[in-house]
Amino acid sequence: PVSIMRFLLVSIFCLCFGKICLGFVLSPEYWRSCLAVHIDRGPLFGPASVKTVFTTRHSSKKCWKQKRKEPLLRLQMSNVQGIASQDDLSNIIKLASSPLPNRPDGTVVCVMYSSVDDWGCQSYDGEFDRLSLRHPDCVFLRCYKEYRGADSLLTARQVSSVSLPAFEVFYGGNTVARVGGPQLNQVEQYIRQFGFAVSTTDLFGPAGL
Repeated sequence: PVSIMRFLLVSIFCLCFGKICLGFVLSPEYWRSCLAVHIDRGPLFGPASVKTVFTTRHSSKKCWKQKRKEPLLRLQMSNVQGIASQDDLSNIIKLASSPLPNRPDGTVVCVMYSSVDDWGCQSYDGEFDRLSLRHPDCVFLRCYKEYRGADSLLTARQVSSVSLPAFEVFYGGNTVARVGGPQLNQVEQYIRQFGFAVSTTDLFGPAGL
């Protein structure tokens, strides 16, 4: 019985030692090919969950797993807010038309009517986002026709769903300009015409929130 126990112990030791030696013999490229990194970005401005999993070439069995939490850097690249109903648009226009000390007629509101299925519209979404960054003193909204309830909004604003993108500029609670087609230069001209410089009393700026 003693010899049998010794034989088993020696066999187990040799088996473990052989696996360790095999790990040193294999090339680093092999281990790099076995490493899979999966990143779950999580919610906006939330922590990122990073999972590191080692697998083998011949099996999907997970040999080792490590999870860690780390902050994920997110940059806000747009001041555009989504909108899908006439009631929401009316409330925002009413709020933006409230007089301020340096803005007696309120704040300019610019709305873009667009589509997520139209590649032509998508190419101008980024330009509209950059326009919102150049004019932080204004309110920028966007309505995609695919939004639930967007059909009633487009009908109320007399915007054809086949002639997108389209833009509408509000000031003092009223429509002051309509632009059909991707004429963003003309839209910016209207914004500059009715807009004001950024101030510390900006309703939608850092001091007003």
